[in-house]
Amino acid sequence: MKIRQFLVAVLIAAPSLAFSGIDLPSKVYTQADLEKAKAEAVTKGKPLSILYTDKDSTCPLCNNAANTMIKELGSKTIMVYVRSTGELPATVKDALRPGKFIPKIAVFDPTLTNTLGTVTYESVKDDARKAFREVERAIRDYKAES
Repeated sequence: MKIRQFLVAVLIAAPSLAFSGIDLPSKVYTQADLEKAKAEAVTKGKPLSILYTDKDSTCPLCNNAANTMIKELGSKTIMVYVRSTGELPATVKDALRPGKFIPKIAVFDPTLTNTLGTVTYESVKDDARKAFREVERAIRDYKAES
């Protein structure tokens, strides 16, 4: 009987473990290290991206979209993960306003003054390829000018 109860408990818990958030790559900075990320972006001549999401979300749709954003822009930008926009500069908050749901990602020059583009959950859900096309073009233009 105890084995049966244990198996039932494992089967109930398994789905929640499967959707236990995303694993951020080690190269992704946190909001606390924003200044370090800006310095690295300047050094490497790459734009800075701000990924606004909840890495501990249990929503598989949110997690899949966040993983897509990391995959598409992680090597092209210096990425910073933020869970809240509260302490970010106004330009970042404004760029992250579009879209109703998280995740969202906005790409900037290293000073965070010029927005190169934004990708929202909704745009990834509708057409991921199209969602990143304009941002990737802006990143190429930025690198060509640097």
